Amino acid sequence: MDVVGAEVELTVVGSQIPLKGKVYAYDEDTNTVAISQGLDFQIVQLTQVEAVKSLSAPKLEPIESPLPIDLQSMQNSFTKRALPSIPVSTRAARVYETVSKTMPTTWDGVNIRVLDVVTVAPPYKEAVSAERDHQASKRVQTIIDSLN
Repeated sequence: MDVVGAEVELTVVGSQIPLKGKVYAYDEDTNTVAISQGLDFQIVQLTQVEAVKSLSAPKLEPIESPLPIDLQSMQNSFTKRALPSIPVSTRAARVYETVSKTMPTTWDGVNIRVLDVVTVAPPYKEAVSAERDHQASKRVQTIIDSLN
């Protein structure tokens, strides 16, 4: 149904005041329509609508061009995530993969560097930071301990 974007006035069962707004979405499966009124939204079950008055046709708004992609930045990101050129243990790969899901992580030879302040060296059981009580070090250690 091509009604998205149309200005409408709905008369809803049991309501004295008509609902005016722009059709934001229509779902055929649930038989509902979402009406936007500025920043407010009303979801209306179409079985509860007594009458519909069209105030304006849907406006076809131009599609914005997508944001530019910095390919060099993407390539750098993939390079940093790649396994090191030298073979590492399954545990090293597992620690790296798990930590990198929540924090920026890179390989430094066979060592794993997290946030450029924490180092995890073979056998990948301890996170070490130059700052003894660094919060990131504690977080990385918690992740490592959870893998045991």
